[in-house]
Amino acid sequence: MQTEYFNVLECWHWVMKIISIFSLIDQIWKPLRMDATSCVAPLEVGSSSVVDIQRKAVGPRLGHWTLIDSPRVLCEIHCLWFPVHQLLSQDDLCITAQGTDFISIEETLKDALSGLTTYYEVNHVANPAKTQVCAFHLRNKEAKRQLNVSWCGTPLSHSEHPVYLGVTLDRYLTFKTHFTKTKAKVSTRNNILRKLTNTRWGACPKTLRATALALCFSTAEYACPAWERSTHAKKLDPTLNESCRCITGCLKPTNTNNLYILAGIAPPVIRRAVASRTERRRQTTDERHPLHGHVPAPSRLKSRKSFLNSTAPLETTPSEARLAMWKEKLNNHPHSPTMHIPAAESLPPGDNNWAKWKCLNRLRSGMGRSREALSRWGPTMFDCGTEPQTMEHLLRCPLLGGPCTAKDLALYNTKAQQCTNHWLDII
Repeated sequence: MQTEYFNVLECWHWVMKIISIFSLIDQIWKPLRMDATSCVAPLEVGSSSVVDIQRKAVGPRLGHWTLIDSPRVLCEIHCLWFPVHQLLSQDDLCITAQGTDFISIEETLKDALSGLTTYYEVNHVANPAKTQVCAFHLRNKEAKRQLNVSWCGTPLSHSEHPVYLGVTLDRYLTFKTHFTKTKAKVSTRNNILRKLTNTRWGACPKTLRATALALCFSTAEYACPAWERSTHAKKLDPTLNESCRCITGCLKPTNTNNLYILAGIAPPVIRRAVASRTERRRQTTDERHPLHGHVPAPSRLKSRKSFLNSTAPLETTPSEARLAMWKEKLNNHPHSPTMHIPAAESLPPGDNNWAKWKCLNRLRSGMGRSREALSRWGPTMFDCGTEPQTMEHLLRCPLLGGPCTAKDLALYNTKAQQCTNHWLDII
């Protein structure tokens, strides 16, 4: 159990450092912070020169230096005396410690906080009431164990699900709670996306796709290199499927492989994997990366899939990698062979009119409101009287004046346009 306890804390250290990279402000002033670090080695605790350096380096870039008026550089100097790691983004400072028992970790954190007391008291920024502590371990018999840590005479509150840079953590680092919250956020954004379309009217398909990527997919993929290997990550996929249905106008029974092809967006599992590999390449090549040159701890449990041990650096551009992985996925899991539309991160040919675009995609996917599908509510025969009205029959119905093939629908030529206009109010 001691090894398990150590490994999960080691994983917590990596998770926190990876998440910190996704802060916009941290990205902006990270290069400047490296310059500041080399200038403040002889500074002492409580020195105002640390804040002055941050004002000069960061102030012109951000316009408001008080957002990060915390002793990042000071912590890196002072905390060398204790076995802790510190992370800072904007005005949030996080201190992590490792150990095989709770008592040693409590003492380590108390010593580290006492070293920061002088600075925070001088600058009047200490607020123990807002400071929280949390333990990350795999000891189920001590699942309710709370750390006994005090700062400035005030006991720090314990949080079972702390939030750091918008990512909700848990004791096992499974991110289950984070996925529940993120799924609710994406569902809310899907409701906004639905306001852009209705039965007869809708925005341009390109507008819908850009809106879905900006509102829904960006929210679902936030900090994904830290959690994309979790077994609960797939819980976000149904909400993103709904986003693609809003783009294409397809119905729920539509095959998800066809759905993403019609939306011109790579599947979520591929987008998350490429984002992780891109971050792994930065960690390998960029010396400013917090994990550059770090040697990961040996892994013992199969369930613990750390970022450094299980993610390979990306060797091509992200777009090329997504497309290659997408084609490989389709080859291993064949999608509907009747669409004749290749995988691409762009919309297939179609009409800017929403009603025609929706009807076209339902004909392409072979899933629409045909009388065969609605047989419970009425007869299946159509006006032509030749055979039941299925989605396949709609392409060769005598009322069209000429058959339309799946290739015609993929190219959206004259035959496809005539077919779409004919069934516009039907399916």
